[in-house]
Amino acid sequence: MALDRSKFKMKGGDQDWATMWPEKDHKLEVGDSIQGLYVDKVEKYGSNASNVYILEVDGERVGVWGSTVIDEHMKDVALDTEVGIEYAGTFPSKNRPGKEYKKFLVGVIDGTSGEPDVVDEDSAPNPF
Repeated sequence: MALDRSKFKMKGGDQDWATMWPEKDHKLEVGDSIQGLYVDKVEKYGSNASNVYILEVDGERVGVWGSTVIDEHMKDVALDTEVGIEYAGTFPSKNRPGKEYKKFLVGVIDGTSGEPDVVDEDSAPNPF
């Protein structure tokens, strides 16, 4: 029996992408990456109210989960920009002693040189 959606306020919004990166059961390895055209951003999605960045990759919409690091890198990236995101591993957090964070390198093709501008910061600012 299908859910009668008219009786419920749906949580998390409608999913407007075919797959997620990384996939739920895929453990990220250093060097894992995705590249595509940044076409949309969904805010406060899912149980953790995360950002999801939508990239068009080979004609398919792929959602990329935001994180403190990815959100910081993506905050000034305009829609319709070619974006590359690469997992660089886990590193000790400067803001939270004894904790680690997942580092992502985010690059954009700015349209003038055709070469990606890679943003490589040791860690994003502490949001708290």
